Amino acid sequence: MQKTLFVVSAEMNTEPVGIHKAILDRVRVLNTKDYKPVLLTTDFKKDYKRVERELHATGKLHLKVPILNLYNYYCEKFSSSTISPKAKEHFERNREKFEGDYWVEDGGNHARYFDNGRYVKYKRWNEDGTLMVVDYFDENRVRICREEFHPDGYKAKEIIYHPSNNKRNQENYYTPDGFCYLTYWFNYTTGGQQRAFLFDPKFPKAIDFKNRAELQSYWLEELCRLEVVRPVMISDGMMISERVVNVDEKLVDKVYVIHSGHLTSPFTLGSPVRKSLQPIISVIPKGYATVVMTEAQRDDLHSDVGNRGNIHVIPNMIESLGNTATRDDKKFVMVTRLTAEKQVDHAITAMKKVIEQHPDATLAIYGDGAERDNLQKSIDDLKLSKHIQLHSYTANIDEVYSSALATIVTSQFEGLSRAYQEASINGTATISYDFKYSPAEFIHHDVNGYLIEADQVEQLTEAMIAALDDPAHMAKLGAAAKAQAEIVFNEESYKRKWLAVLEEAIHHSPKINYI
Repeated sequence: MQKTLFVVSAEMNTEPVGIHKAILDRVRVLNTKDYKPVLLTTDFKKDYKRVERELHATGKLHLKVPILNLYNYYCEKFSSSTISPKAKEHFERNREKFEGDYWVEDGGNHARYFDNGRYVKYKRWNEDGTLMVVDYFDENRVRICREEFHPDGYKAKEIIYHPSNNKRNQENYYTPDGFCYLTYWFNYTTGGQQRAFLFDPKFPKAIDFKNRAELQSYWLEELCRLEVVRPVMISDGMMISERVVNVDEKLVDKVYVIHSGHLTSPFTLGSPVRKSLQPIISVIPKGYATVVMTEAQRDDLHSDVGNRGNIHVIPNMIESLGNTATRDDKKFVMVTRLTAEKQVDHAITAMKKVIEQHPDATLAIYGDGAERDNLQKSIDDLKLSKHIQLHSYTANIDEVYSSALATIVTSQFEGLSRAYQEASINGTATISYDFKYSPAEFIHHDVNGYLIEADQVEQLTEAMIAALDDPAHMAKLGAAAKAQAEIVFNEESYKRKWLAVLEEAIHHSPKINYI
């Protein structure tokens, strides 16, 4: 009988990148006669069904693999599935721009509402005219409440703000028939979460939790109890690991995946472990099957927590859809999150020197993140706007890499650089810092890319100039990178290794060996 394979991720989006691409690849490959993957997510989106439909329609998510979301699960469980007349009337009244006797400031896709001069309400609509949010204000123009609406036409979420500082104080989540099935309390001064309450319309007793994490573990356990055959659960990502750790091991067999470097600065053996990965590191000695991307990270973990034979190296698989892009021998690309640890500013600084020798060189950066504004300011301050462009993520990733002379990777740490993998499978060489983990394991300097000392912007500059000086040589390096990627990151090897790990989790988990 098929086992359900619960793959737990903090979120999933219609344009998956990085870890989410890896997860979607895995659930497709592991959809076999022995395993039935179900993708579990714990974030709130007003319309997760749309996300699932789009991922299925675009082929990014296997058609037989469903997405089960915590909020959707309880919303459907505690709802009559029809929108109540009261909820419908509330939505219909608010969706209209000119409502009742209010004076309205019409801002196109938003509007402000006044009652005899007093500002009382604000509304915002999507580009297609769908009502998104309604904010309510007190006599001091302080926002006291926000309502967020589901595209189907009902209030899905309500945020209540404390009047003293307009900070979040409570969140309520609603079914289509208007029943509040979940409430969170927050400390309005610190923003920290205080309690969570789950409500069942059939029972008068509320179920209370210390925080969101405890609720998420409760949900995961509930799903496991519904399975006839003992399921397997894969923990994907730092944000979700503690939730899986706290699930009762009597209910499920577990596999933990570490997608990122586990060490903090200075990122050397013996450095402190990243707090977000500590839950996984703490359970490895108990014998749980754990997957990392590189041999170097496995060896460091062996040094830190011991070698019980349960840490497995399985690099994420990668494949190219192919394209007909023309390579631009003057263009570098970076595809990355725009966060501090990615050190994209190093590449921007290097470009200032690069264009002194190659005035027509360009750098296209694809990604989003907290550092975007700072990076744009650096580009503007260095007067590089003609040479460096910031773009959002793109779905045409193969075309991006195939059109470039080389890709640049300047991270402080990684588990396995997805940028390196995607560039390699498209025949594009990588110029990378040598950080923990992955570059030195796959990039052989001047054989299939350039590997330079970490954080050395001068060396990065020299490598970029060398690439521009000899595009034909870079093409050879790219071809070598592609040949290696087709061997190391192929689907057949990936699937075989993962099936072996699942067998280990089932037959040699701590429930048997450690009591």
